Amino acid sequence: MGGQVDVLFDQLSSSIGYIQGGKLRAIAVTTLKRSAQMPAIPTMNESGLPGFDASTFTGIVLPAATPRDVVMKLHAALIKVLRLKATRDSFARFGADVLESTPRSFRALSATTLRNGAKSSARPASSSNNGAFRFPAAA
Repeated sequence: MGGQVDVLFDQLSSSIGYIQGGKLRAIAVTTLKRSAQMPAIPTMNESGLPGFDASTFTGIVLPAATPRDVVMKLHAALIKVLRLKATRDSFARFGADVLESTPRSFRALSATTLRNGAKSSARPASSSNNGAFRFPAAA
């Protein structure tokens, strides 16, 4: 890169090419587990910040009034696609992990993340949330 940035917290998905190309040096991932795509990079936890976990995730949300059978039909279709080797390989190229989830557990994760975000917004900012993407993938 241009040599103007001393430290950067970024998504692995947008940085992986620069890391692999030697343009960026990764010193840690912010998830509790090492990245499957870059296992040589330690976690923040391993680097001396016990319990540090600033993971991100992506999911699909629907209106609250969506009938359960529609939710489950869409979930089943998404799971089929996310379990395909080609889909997982595509996500892996960008440093993204596909993790299994259910609509209920995704809702709980989202609520917890919102609560934690509200708590952390009351504290001084220190870092953006980063790490490997988390994609809900299975029932």
